[in-house]
Amino acid sequence: SVVKWTDLIANWDAVRVMKFLNALFSKYDELLHEFPAITKVKTIGHIYMIAGGLFNDSSVNSAAVVTNYAVKMLEIVKHLNEELKIDFTITAGVNTGGPINCGILGHTRPVFDILGDVVNVSSRMNSFSLPGYIQISEATYNCIKYLDFNIRERGEIMIKGKGNMKTYL
Repeated sequence: SVVKWTDLIANWDAVRVMKFLNALFSKYDELLHEFPAITKVKTIGHIYMIAGGLFNDSSVNSAAVVTNYAVKMLEIVKHLNEELKIDFTITAGVNTGGPINCGILGHTRPVFDILGDVVNVSSRMNSFSLPGYIQISEATYNCIKYLDFNIRERGEIMIKGKGNMKTYL
């Protein structure tokens, strides 16, 4: 999600807001071609939600794929700041696990959605992340700790409905 969203757009008209989000989300969408194991779930305002491993076999390390995608998202933000001559940053949160529930909801304007504890924790990882960082859960850390990521322990943070959880950046 975009950090300090309300402050960023405070003096923008609706057209500029939508052009900005379209530019950002279009770059994220283009990146999906490099990550076939990732599914774009939805956007909610300035939040871009993805999931890994929904439609591929279990031999794919979805935690690594999603974390790599999040790293690329940070790079996109850097380039978009230069291109649009603005200064914004994002937070990202990654959690790993299952099971999840997913499917099509509604009849008139059906949408694909995913639900479950793992999704809620991922959302909290994002909400409590630091600007410009990818915060990951301990479950994700355990799946990628031996890979080529620059990870440091952040410590425990209070996660609504879960209590204290160890997190990493």
